[in-house]
Amino acid sequence: MQTGPQLEISVERRGAAAVVGVRGEIDMATSAQLREALSAALAGTPDTVAVNLSEVAFISSSGLRELIVSRDQASDQGVRFILSNTPQAVRRVLDLTETTRLFVLASSVESALNGPDQH
Repeated sequence: MQTGPQLEISVERRGAAAVVGVRGEIDMATSAQLREALSAALAGTPDTVAVNLSEVAFISSSGLRELIVSRDQASDQGVRFILSNTPQAVRRVLDLTETTRLFVLASSVESALNGPDQH
């Protein structure tokens, strides 16, 4: 697990998928940690990367940028990139920036990995 002043990130393999768990605040000071973790998850050539945001209290534009860049990298590699358990604070930023449409969202990590309720 990587830790910083306001952010904890874990990367876990589940079969052919990678689950990236994020806890804390994603801002300019911590977005590089997120970038490194997402790059590590993608480097393992999974078929899916599910980013569990359930414990994210805040996301800034720099954090959002890292999610978009990683989503693009995943797409280039043919990897599904899914945000799961997206809390209201994160949804608000996605909605305000009109970037919700860029992501596949799932209500849980399990549904992200299995696919039934993605939208």
